[in-house]
Amino acid sequence: MSDRASTDPRPASGRVPASPTVPTPLDLGLIFAAFLRSVPVALVIALVAAGISFLVFSRMDPVYEVKTEVSLGAPADASLDSETRARLGSLYALIANDHATRDLVKEEAGLGDPWVMAAETAVPGVIEVATRAASIGQSRAAAESVIESMILRSDAFSSRSVQVWAEDAERRIVAIQEQIDARRAEDPAADVADLEDQIGLIRQENREFRPQQVQPFVLSQSDNNGEQVWPRIWSTTLVVAMLIFLLAQIPLTIWRLRRHRRADELWLRMIGRRFEVDREMAAAGGGLTPLAEARTAAVLADGGNVLVLGESDAGETFHSHGPGHLHQTSWSASWWRELSPSDVQLGIVVVDKGERRANLAGTAVERLVKSGVPTFVVVRSGKKRESSGGIEDRDRS
Repeated sequence: MSDRASTDPRPASGRVPASPTVPTPLDLGLIFAAFLRSVPVALVIALVAAGISFLVFSRMDPVYEVKTEVSLGAPADASLDSETRARLGSLYALIANDHATRDLVKEEAGLGDPWVMAAETAVPGVIEVATRAASIGQSRAAAESVIESMILRSDAFSSRSVQVWAEDAERRIVAIQEQIDARRAEDPAADVADLEDQIGLIRQENREFRPQQVQPFVLSQSDNNGEQVWPRIWSTTLVVAMLIFLLAQIPLTIWRLRRHRRADELWLRMIGRRFEVDREMAAAGGGLTPLAEARTAAVLADGGNVLVLGESDAGETFHSHGPGHLHQTSWSASWWRELSPSDVQLGIVVVDKGERRANLAGTAVERLVKSGVPTFVVVRSGKKRESSGGIEDRDRS
């Protein structure tokens, strides 16, 4: 077996092994790098969206809110227990939110579409009424109308209770009177004093009946220190900007990962990650980078073939290693028509940093890898400058 064969990692038969379909591990560093590259564009988009939002919100009519805490019955009224107060809270919260209350607010406060919201609080029998309008004065007027509606309803409940009680007493008296008439029909001298006494007691109870009337009392009222509750121009604009920034970052990051066309550190990392090839970024002038030169020299010394895709003066560097072993052509050239992939011991793809046609170099890398050629990717970051320490400005990925 020749020395050339001993350096070729492929099988002696020359056949190209099938590429295993092993999923590439997730590279969070690569994703974060693409995310950072997308920040400037996303910031511009977010600032534009923030500017539009600011203009829209600044043209909207301000909305002011007044919150009023209302107690159902006097807080010191011992006749109302916690359970009763809780039931009253649910009832009056419904009253404050119904259509009759809104109609009263429309009529008295002069609001076309009043915003009213009433809800129970943690304290039984205390509800919070929130009203919104174009000014604090209108909001206060709407709150007063809501409370007036609750007071009117309370009076109506009291009147209705008296009416129901009187109707019930009348039905009971009629029933007893029918019993008296029945007895006297059988016996005109029958004793009906007990039934007459019952009628007297019912009439007395009806005269003495006084329904428990619950009157709403205002405990406190606040107007948000006179500041509008909507629109909150600065805070809402900031939220919109942050949301648009994050939403823009997602497609921009994916686009940079999938459609990055400029040769740089990010592109080199993506190529290395995608095809699992060795790579290097370093200053090399018009030739190869130091590590690429070392690998080329090793292959040529063993009599192997090296294929260089991209512009390079590697031929001048390795002219003494014998003709016919170093082959150079462009990224898009059909090199396999003249040189069998099984005869290539090293393929090098050369691209300059900042090259905007890096996608063509990526295609060249893909062809080499799928052809089973050991591949090395080089990004030349600048000119080669000699110093006491050797070559400067070297960045190996």
